[in-house]
Amino acid sequence: MRILESFCLFLFGSYVKSMALESNETVSLVRRRRSLGIFKTVCYPGLGCFYTGPPFKNIPNRIVSLPPLPQEVIRTIYLLFTRKNRNNPLSFSPENHESLLKSNFNSSAWTRIIIHGYTDGTYASAWLFDMKDEFLRISDDNVIAVDHPTTFLFPRIIYPQSVADCRVIGVQIANLITFLHEKFGADLKKIHLIGHSLGAHIGGYAGERLPNLGRITGLDPAGPYFRNVANNVKLDDSDATFVDVIHSNPSAILGFGTNEDLGHINFWPNGGKQRGCPLTIARILANGILPFELQALVTCPHRRSFEFFLFSFNQNDCLIVGVECSSWNDFLQGKCNCGLDGEKCSPLGVFAKPKPPPRRRYYLKTAAERPYCFFDIHNHFPPQIARLLEFYSGHRLGSLMKCDYEVCAVILDEEHIPHLPTV
Repeated sequence: MRILESFCLFLFGSYVKSMALESNETVSLVRRRRSLGIFKTVCYPGLGCFYTGPPFKNIPNRIVSLPPLPQEVIRTIYLLFTRKNRNNPLSFSPENHESLLKSNFNSSAWTRIIIHGYTDGTYASAWLFDMKDEFLRISDDNVIAVDHPTTFLFPRIIYPQSVADCRVIGVQIANLITFLHEKFGADLKKIHLIGHSLGAHIGGYAGERLPNLGRITGLDPAGPYFRNVANNVKLDDSDATFVDVIHSNPSAILGFGTNEDLGHINFWPNGGKQRGCPLTIARILANGILPFELQALVTCPHRRSFEFFLFSFNQNDCLIVGVECSSWNDFLQGKCNCGLDGEKCSPLGVFAKPKPPPRRRYYLKTAAERPYCFFDIHNHFPPQIARLLEFYSGHRLGSLMKCDYEVCAVILDEEHIPHLPTV
């Protein structure tokens, strides 16, 4: 089954990204990589050495372990946005951190670093900019978008190669954060990495090198090649002070996400099976299938994770709240609630708060289409959740609560938007 999964991923990447281009420089570097045998160590200046053997070689969960490519092939680019340059980012490379010294970077503010995944590329880049806009709308942050292009770059279109390259990109981001800390005095506790798919594991590789990193949010962390492997091969809850994960496509067979709880808190919207994606597929079939539309069709549940996170910024005038529960069936049967003081519930997304160990799992329902906010008559949160949300927002909610039987929706206006978490 693992071999079939890897073969399908290879075919999918090759088809969707069939317009790949090869520069002479890239071909030369790739040929050098092919000369390496298995279980080799490759070293790159400023990045360190990378071993291709165990735990990164793991049969049957990782049948192929490739060495990561050099950074001149990966071509990572950073885009810095602040409120002073919302629409005109400072673009710089991992080799040119010094350009930040003349930027609008605010060392006292939170720094949000957003990392896309394998299937995103230029097609889905809009969500990075939407997320940037939301962070800047509610807080005077530094927002850095990380682009590691795969769409038009051979051999990064091959999934196992992109998996291997995550290790280099993670070190690049760790080096960037170290630079911000040493040159600007940026507080590591106010660094927040948000990664989708492979981007979540890239965040983990960065975080494991940075003690006291504030937060990593994993948006449906990639499953293929990351299931049932050692913690240092994937994102896990030791990579930051607070790790929260949204699981939107966790099927162990055909899902692009992982079915393992990797964070301190783990949200499972709709139990991992997303409502509305069959409707998306029907629309695409009705309009005719193009390569990018095929990508949207296949990855619809996988992409829901970052859409849920986007709509947690109060775009839909309510908070999306998960309920701690032992199983999806127990949740559906109404066996779980928030507790007397709301201690067993947590807002999903940007306003999520740390919980004490052990790892916790939260279930919730969403609507089939945007804005996704949905309240279930049998479950979700009782009136007592008001005390929890008052804590987040700093306001008495009172008249903002609208209750129907045992369920309350919290309707928020601009004045009552919760403050961003400090952890």
